[in-house]
Parts: sequence; C-alpha cells; structure tokens
Amino acid sequence: MPKLKYLFLLLVILAGGCTPNHPRFQPSGRNTTFQFQGSFQDYIEESKKIIAQGRFDLSDDNRDKIIAANSPFELLPDEQFFPRREDGRFEKGVLLIHGLADSPYVMRPLARHLQSRGFLVRAILLPGHGTCPGDLIEVDYREWIKAAQYGINSLRKDVHHLYVGGYSTGGALSIYLAQQPTDIEGLFLLAPALEIKTNWACLTPYATYLTDWLLIHDDADSTRYESFSMNSVTQIYNLTQELDELIEKGLKLSMPVFAAVSYEDIVIDPIEFIDFFKNKIVSKKSVLLVYSSNPDDFKKNDPRILVKNSSLPEEKIHDFSHLAMTMPPDDPHYGKEGDYKNCLHYRKRSNEKKICLEDDTIGQGAISSKNKNKGVMRRLTYHPDFYEMMDDLDLFLDGLQ
Repeated sequence: MPKLKYLFLLLVILAGGCTPNHPRFQPSGRNTTFQFQGSFQDYIEESKKIIAQGRFDLSDDNRDKIIAANSPFELLPDEQFFPRREDGRFEKGVLLIHGLADSPYVMRPLARHLQSRGFLVRAILLPGHGTCPGDLIEVDYREWIKAAQYGINSLRKDVHHLYVGGYSTGGALSIYLAQQPTDIEGLFLLAPALEIKTNWACLTPYATYLTDWLLIHDDADSTRYESFSMNSVTQIYNLTQELDELIEKGLKLSMPVFAAVSYEDIVIDPIEFIDFFKNKIVSKKSVLLVYSSNPDDFKKNDPRILVKNSSLPEEKIHDFSHLAMTMPPDDPHYGKEGDYKNCLHYRKRSNEKKICLEDDTIGQGAISSKNKNKGVMRRLTYHPDFYEMMDDLDLFLDGLQ
C-alpha cells in the first residue's frame, strides 16, 4: 500500500507537467454550481442553453442530437393507461441520476422502461456535466446534492408515490436522498458507488494541488467525458466519505430497493455495496442482482440476492464492466452495433488500439489485468442481459403492489 501511494504521487507529478491546451480543459464558467429554482420544463430549457454554450464539438449536423442526449429530460406515462388523479398528479414518479462524467443519456433505457410501467420519469444533469470536462475542475459534490434535491422536490409536487434511481455516482446520491425520514418509497440502483475501487482515492484531495487532470483523452464520446479531472474523483470520494459517516451513525434504508452490480467491476467496489445491501437495506421486498463470471463460487447468504452469469463465451464476453450496466445491446450509441467503441485503455495509435477499434471478434468485458492478459480486448459498453434485468425489475415492481 505505501509503495502504491508513492507510485500514484509520482504519476500525478509527471501528469502535472502536461497541461492540455484545448479550451475544453478549462471551466466554461457556466456549469459548476446549481442555482435553478423554477419549473422542471424551464430547467430543461435552461440546461440546453448551457450545454449549447459550453461545448466545443457542436456543428450544424450534430447540434440537436448532442444537446438532446446531454440534457435533463422528462417522460410522461401514457395517460390512456395511467391517468392522472383528480388533483392532476400522477400515481407515481421517479427521479433518475446519472454517474460521474456521464450524462442523462445513460439513464434513458431505464427511463423508457419505467415510463412503460406508469411512472412519470425525470432525469437531471449534475453540475459540471454535459458541457466540457473542464467544468469538473471546480465543481463541488454538494452542488450535485443540490441538483438532486431540486429534482426530487420538483417531482414531489406532481406525483403521489415517489421513487429515485441512480447509476454509479447517481446511485450514491440516491442513497443520500433516501435518508430517514423521507417519503421516498423505493430505489433503483445500478452499480452504486458506495466506495471507489482503488487504494489511492484518499490521496486525490492532495493530488489536486499538483495537477488538474488524472486522465486525458480525445473526448470523442458525445455523451460521456473521456478525460477525468482530479477534482471530479476527489468529489466522488468526498461524497462516499459522507455516506460512510451516515452509515457509521446507523443509516439504514427501510424502503424496497432494486439493485444490480457486476462482481468484476473495477470502478466501484461491489463487495462494499453487497455488504451494505445485506446489513443496511432491511425490506424483504428488496432485490440485488449480482453478475459474476463465476456464479457457482458466489456465496450469497441472503435470499434477496440473485446471482447471474456474466461470462458469455459464445459472445466473447468475459464479464460485465462498470459502463455496461445501464445500456441494452440494441442501443445505437453504446450497444452491440453501436457507433462508439471504448478502447481508451490502449495508447494512441498503438496496434492494440487499432485492433480494439476495428476487430469485432475480440473479447469484451471489464478492463481488469486478468482480462487484458487474455489478449486485445474492448471495454464492454452494453449489458447483454439488459432486458432480462428489466424482467427482474418488473417482478420487483409487481411485488410492491
């Protein structure tokens, strides 16, 4: 552990000597705080303006598509089947919260499914996101909490039963919102970030004094940052520390929770959340799906935990990555035939990166040392069993009625 800390600091010092010149690596000045107070529709429109002003990759051909993908959104249930009550409010609603460096786009598949189940769905854009990576240099995690609290307060006015769902950092924020006392009646958590899976997360607050950037890439993905500021990692660490303090003080969740994690996730610590699920989520109606490449070896000791196989040799999938959890295989951007391929773990212009980008017969999965030792591979960006996961979600929802 001490050697790893010294190595990390050395890498940070070396990285500090490389200052990127592109304006996307500077804060836009428009998107590091949350101050909005109006209606959710006005919030969507204001966010679109901020995104349009803060991005550097917009053209006449892609402007509308990129802005829509990164913007907060609202999906109304079909009122023919799910009518409003006499007071004008819908029966149930859910607020969805994306992860670090992501955008509301990653929540759309879950949103569409919940919409089909009669939910009024709203998804927020966390401060620092949707514009340029530089906006995560100055953001504070408490601004994310403000945005989440705004989202839940806006939804509370329009529904009778309130739910929250989140992916990764959004999962951690969902748990934060669900502190007692609360009127939140259920949670949907995908790869929730209760703890970052690294030994040096505690050093990031100090590393921000040495460099602004942990990872610098081309940022070719229009719906997710590929470059990571050191501050962004510091802020998710600070959020998880605050959750740890609440847990130590006795935080427990009484509402039913539907959750899913990949046991091979190298971004968040799935074991930390599995322990949290067992000991702090008390509802017997709760369900946790654990995707493991060795499901027979997994000892669950809790009837609410369902273990699923994530090793799919016939599809050349080793296991499920962190990025895979929210996306179905038919997504046009991240799906099996999508227009984006994640090969950021290889050096620019290397032969391995060329193979990763062009050869669709290579393996896919989490970018672990174990998987990389198997040969050139691509980071899996879609969930092969997403629709089966939605079937499990439907069973969970049916059990709440």
